[in-house]
Amino acid sequence: QGDVILGHVFFQRRGNALFAFSTAVDESLDGKGYSVVMLLDYLAFASQVPHITKARVGRGQNNVTRRLLSRIKKHEGQLGWQVSENGWVMFSAAKKGVSRNAA
Repeated sequence: QGDVILGHVFFQRRGNALFAFSTAVDESLDGKGYSVVMLLDYLAFASQVPHITKARVGRGQNNVTRRLLSRIKKHEGQLGWQVSENGWVMFSAAKKGVSRNAA
């Protein structure tokens, strides 16, 4: 039926890190968990960007961020990611195949 935009994740790059600072979801989908899915997609994208070694999802203080980080933390080993309580997700160079020292 055509493409539909469900929402956006706004982020910026600073050196070897990506910072997500805002999400927006279509009002008709509000409260249905789409922001968590979008943030997971953002982290998956960030983990594959050359020379990005970490990404931040807010400050880890709001409900969406806490839910996302707690779910990801359960799979840190499989993903090769390390999750901190303050919103940072660090990516394993071994899983990425990129030197962590590259910037």
